[in-house]
Amino acid sequence: MPKPNRLLIRSAAQVVQVVANGERTLTGKAMGELAIVSGQEGDGVSIVVDCDGRIADIALDSVVQAKYSKTDFSQVISASGKSVIPGLVDAHTHPVWAGDRVHEFAMKLAGATYMEVHAAGGGINYTVEHTRNASQGELHASLCQRLRRMIKSGKSMSFLPHGKLKTESSYSEI
Repeated sequence: MPKPNRLLIRSAAQVVQVVANGERTLTGKAMGELAIVSGQEGDGVSIVVDCDGRIADIALDSVVQAKYSKTDFSQVISASGKSVIPGLVDAHTHPVWAGDRVHEFAMKLAGATYMEVHAAGGGINYTVEHTRNASQGELHASLCQRLRRMIKSGKSMSFLPHGKLKTESSYSEI
C-alpha cells in the first residue's frame, strides 16, 4: 500500500510558482517572471504535497480530485479564495543576539562612518559584548520572539549561523 500524501491544499484562487516547468534555476529576464496558476469559475487550484514534503502536483481542483480520488491525505487545508505564494528563504540571518544599536542610528543619519560609530563604543563589538553577557534564557526568549516575527513576515526557512559567541551554550543546535 502506498504511503499517504502529507497535505492537500485545495480551492485556492491562485497559486504563484517561481518556476512552471521544473527548472532548477532561472536567469536573466526569466527571473522577473512568475508562473501563476489561476482557478476558473467554480474550480479552484489544488496543491498536493507528498509524504517526503515535496510538491507532487499543482492543478485545478477538478484535475486533482480525479487524479487523487483514491488517495488519503494526512491534512487537508481549504485555501478558498486565497492566493498561495512561496515563502521567503532567508539564506543568512543572525537572530540570536542581545543589546540593540538604536543609539547608533542618529550618528549614521548625521553621516558618521562605521569606524566613527565603532570609536564611540558602537558597532558589532557592542552587540557581541551584550550577547556574551546575556543569559541563555534571555537569548532563547528573544530568539523565539524574532522567529515568530519572521514567520509572520512570510519567511519559511532561515539559516541561523551562531558565531560561537557563547561556546558553552551555543545556539548552533537550534
